[in-house]
Amino acid sequence: MKKILPFVLVLLLVSCGGGEEKWVLMSSPVDADLYDVWGLENGDVWIVGAEGKVLFYDGEILGALESGLSATLRGVSFASENTGWVCGNFGVIARYSDGTWVQDTSFGFTRTLHDIYFFDDNTGWAVGSGGNIYYYNGAFWKEFSSPVNNTLKCLHFCDKNHGWAAGDEGVIIKYSDGTWVEIASPADRTINGVWAVSPDEAWFVGVDGLIIHWKDGSFEVLPSQTTLDLYGVWMKNSNDGWICGENGALYHYEDGEWVAKASPTAKNLYGINKGWACGEEGTVIRIE
Repeated sequence: MKKILPFVLVLLLVSCGGGEEKWVLMSSPVDADLYDVWGLENGDVWIVGAEGKVLFYDGEILGALESGLSATLRGVSFASENTGWVCGNFGVIARYSDGTWVQDTSFGFTRTLHDIYFFDDNTGWAVGSGGNIYYYNGAFWKEFSSPVNNTLKCLHFCDKNHGWAAGDEGVIIKYSDGTWVEIASPADRTINGVWAVSPDEAWFVGVDGLIIHWKDGSFEVLPSQTTLDLYGVWMKNSNDGWICGENGALYHYEDGEWVAKASPTAKNLYGINKGWACGEEGTVIRIE
């Protein structure tokens, strides 16, 4: 059973936006920066950040879980309700199972791991500094051959055979047929977020308002709508998605265009998933 310490009732403090979807500011139990969020189909939401902070939303209450970790956590991924993983600074990687977080101390990497992704309880990937890529086979983590040395800051798969990672200086790599291959990038700016929609489509976001669309084998850099840094992208499907970024920036993909939307916060938003976003100084927002 999950233990939430302390219990904090969710308060809707501010609501913004028009139309059918509105983002609302949640009452957060922490004031540390929060870097990533993962939502499950059953409504559970996990959020991680600085100082080993882990937040959990069970459909009613947003509270802080005792993780036993002190390093900054930068990525979180759950393949099922009871099993998930986090990664972060100093090569920290830990697994959640049966209500407890346990750090994998056999993991030999000591530099920052920026992102992590799991398909099921026993198959996952992690990426980080120096272009390092790691694969979990159900028993242990092993280093996987990487085509780049650039820090990889984001990772996403649409299925077990098709995925993307991206990072510093606009580097982009693609996974298919058991191999990671560098793809010539259309930009030299750091990419902070990626979402693989399908084997033939993906979105990338980065610094200075960078938005890149991969479709049917080619990239398109969209005309910049902002100079703000963009940190995360979440696509519901090919026609509907959200981007979050600096100073609370929110963009909605509708009718083939990214449209700026009102935000209930001016804090940086670093992670977005399943209608939730998190960021600076414990900021948590969600679609009402």
